[in-house]
Amino acid sequence: MPLTRSIRPVGERRIQVIDGLFDAGFVSLLATWIETLTFGRTDYDAPGLEQYRHFKREIPLDALDSHPLYRQLAHTVIAETETHYNAYAPQLTRAYVNLVVYGDHHSAHYDTERGVTAIYYANPEWLDEWHGETLFYTHNEPVTAVAPRPGRLALLPADMTHRVGNLSRLCNAARYTVAFKFETAETTE
Repeated sequence: MPLTRSIRPVGERRIQVIDGLFDAGFVSLLATWIETLTFGRTDYDAPGLEQYRHFKREIPLDALDSHPLYRQLAHTVIAETETHYNAYAPQLTRAYVNLVVYGDHHSAHYDTERGVTAIYYANPEWLDEWHGETLFYTHNEPVTAVAPRPGRLALLPADMTHRVGNLSRLCNAARYTVAFKFETAETTE
């Protein structure tokens, strides 16, 4: 897949969507590795929604350099984040893998007041009829969607409201993403 970069408006703000950073072989190898991990229903979208937990697997930051697949992914994500948000001096503080299956509930939320979130879509295949887009909101209204294409990377301000769209009944696969959380000294645009 050729390298393509697009800017998607979300109200007065924007997100970066990048395809083609990773070749199909890498996407497939990483997906195979992720499918071997164990997950727990330990995460929820926002305070007050603790009863709607979803599957997550934390990645210790020191594991990002010790595992070759994580290392390649992390170095590329960090480089892209620094390219687009360099003026904010982003510092990686957290990484984890999300797993979503048909029937899971996700609410609109934002990650933190200041920072950048990078979302890597980790499935080696994704059919349009499976849905599961990431929806981005402005004024409590979804205005932009990003499909979970294999190997895609989305970069967004951490205070931007978003949620995982529901998977369709036609989807018998789990939807995997790897989230990278960066702190910044001030709110990003």
